Amino acid sequence: MAYIINGNPPKIISKGRVFFSQPHTITHLSVYNFVFQIRHTGQRPFKCNKPGCGAAFKSRAELTGHATVHTSAKPHQCELCPCRFKAKANLKRHVEVG
Repeated sequence: MAYIINGNPPKIISKGRVFFSQPHTITHLSVYNFVFQIRHTGQRPFKCNKPGCGAAFKSRAELTGHATVHTSAKPHQCELCPCRFKAKANLKRHVEVG
């Protein structure tokens, strides 16, 4: 529910956020509804386009991180030894354990 507060300029309050124009409010609510659907319905709208993969993710960032699975690139290198990793999390774990 959105509330309009008359002022100069008028403000629209929705979900605890303040917007100064209706387009900003509509954009915010659209994004909010999209995120809500993904989090609470299990939807995975970001799909890998590699033939035969079938992986799907809740966010574009997860899909981007997944892309390294399909390459031989290991961009994350340990500063202490010659080990290289596809995922930054794996490098972090290596450094913490090492």
